[in-house]
Amino acid sequence: AIRIQDHYLAGAHAAAADCVPDELVTLTQLIGTPSEVRQRLTAYQAAGVSELQLTFVGADPVGEFTILRELVSSALSPP
Repeated sequence: AIRIQDHYLAGAHAAAADCVPDELVTLTQLIGTPSEVRQRLTAYQAAGVSELQLTFVGADPVGEFTILRELVSSALSPP
């Protein structure tokens, strides 16, 4: 974490990103194929997660939201 912070504060953002373990990204972000995102959503629900904080960073946030809404609908069952 210190290496990431040092790189980032020095303005070396790409070097900071390179220091972030892939596993951390995979476990904390809704990224991947639709099937992978459905699996993450199901795992979150099974773990008791009831709220997500979302930030859409692509060129089409409305389109991304629409896709995510469809994935949520197909992946999750009501509590």
